[in-house]
Amino acid sequence: MFDISNLPRKLNDWELEILFQILPQDKPKYNAFRKNISDFFLIGTSRFGEGNYILANKNDKVDLTVPASNVFAAGIVITDKDKYDITIHEFFENQIEIDFISEKNKIVTESEKIIDSKSYSNWKPGDKSPFSNSNVREVHLIKNEVVIAVCSDEKKIWTYDASTQFNFVIPLTNFYNEIIRVKGERNPETALKPKLLFEKPEMFTDEEIGQGFLLYNKFMKKMNIDYSIFKDVEKQKISFLDKIFGRNK
Repeated sequence: MFDISNLPRKLNDWELEILFQILPQDKPKYNAFRKNISDFFLIGTSRFGEGNYILANKNDKVDLTVPASNVFAAGIVITDKDKYDITIHEFFENQIEIDFISEKNKIVTESEKIIDSKSYSNWKPGDKSPFSNSNVREVHLIKNEVVIAVCSDEKKIWTYDASTQFNFVIPLTNFYNEIIRVKGERNPETALKPKLLFEKPEMFTDEEIGQGFLLYNKFMKKMNIDYSIFKDVEKQKISFLDKIFGRNK
């Protein structure tokens, strides 16, 4: 947890070092986010109280009516004295929401030594899942460049974008709805149970997951994708995976 006895204040060097473990400096989008965090002030706790914090300009106030934004980075940092579960949310209305949970329910101190860290930020195709070291299902929209990763053990979905080197953690429900739309599934036992994507992954083909993401991304705009690649696929009535991997030629 962060010390909130004297606010507003900037995060100290040690607090920043822990957060930066899941924001790789060598990846432009994560590195830019480091600067935002460094420049902002810790102004208070958000709707969930201790462990749920808001960073903003010094004189800003916490607005509890603002909904949580999507996840920008998530991971854990292990020190010689504690383990911290961290979620950093996207920049929204000039504020950043951070979940910073101490396993031992204590305030972070500068006397700790970082032992290890794990996050989705550094994942790339071919890697195991960062937390459970389990297999990851990879759906390649563009081979090794635009990839959807599904980990049933961790119940997480994220994207890999080689052009931006940014991995976006996808909230399940809206994405699942688009997969169901692609499947044409009307049975509520399937359509209304998003966790089936993790519990019974064999029910969903790579084709359905890929096309579901293309629909999802059209309105969420999380990745810059050249949709003209996939328009030709639709006209030819062939699999977009055949198109990307050069099959059916």
